[in-house]
Amino acid sequence: KKGGAQQTDSLLWYPKQFFEDTKNNLWFSDNSAVYKYHNGMLHRYNLGTENTTGSFVHSFSFFENGFNNLILISNTGNFYKYDYIKDAISPIIGDFEINNITGVQKITDGHILIGFNNMLGEMFFDADSKFISFSILDSQLDASSFSLKGKESVFIGTWTHGLWEAILINGRVNLKKVHEINQGGAINQIIRYKNEFLLATDYGIAILQDQNFISPLKDNRNKFVQDIEYDAETKSILLSDGESIYRIDENTIN
Repeated sequence: KKGGAQQTDSLLWYPKQFFEDTKNNLWFSDNSAVYKYHNGMLHRYNLGTENTTGSFVHSFSFFENGFNNLILISNTGNFYKYDYIKDAISPIIGDFEINNITGVQKITDGHILIGFNNMLGEMFFDADSKFISFSILDSQLDASSFSLKGKESVFIGTWTHGLWEAILINGRVNLKKVHEINQGGAINQIIRYKNEFLLATDYGIAILQDQNFISPLKDNRNKFVQDIEYDAETKSILLSDGESIYRIDENTIN
């Protein structure tokens, strides 16, 4: 399938939020549909205009809840479950209304962190992917991105409050500020890179190495970075400022 410069109901438009599940399906979305790529085939699932978002950054978020279920959450606040046997997506009904969802991250089985433009929350699911509860963890933490750090530990990037770490202790989420990130601006994405973490920020790239950050290439790229990925085949880092894509040899950033 092809993409288009203008948004339509049939062409891929501004793909975002990639997620690979444990069955090697690659999931992503554009502003109006969800896509699954597997074995060279691309499948499109149109879930209705109620999920259409005007955001160029966020549409659907994906996570596996620890019970072999894939859950999809739209930026507009709708929840869905994917059935691997029927190859079908069905809604999950909740008794609350939320919107402006920026991302999700499982912290342990059945327990997820969920980010919004203006707050951070948590949700619990049972083994059938039914809601157990939803609550707000912090009403000021404007979560923008997540990355699993380790067992029961998650990095949380924000739009205006820097980098945080969520640690699960005795079933409760504890939030801790990572003070090494002290510049203003958004943390747009966090990815694991070998034993380190790369942060795409409004002021360039930050690298977390044993809680120490450096700012590589700051003389060349010290402005907005929208996305960052690691290409294992070429051992290089790809980054985009929204207009151009750059490839960096990994040996030049140490």
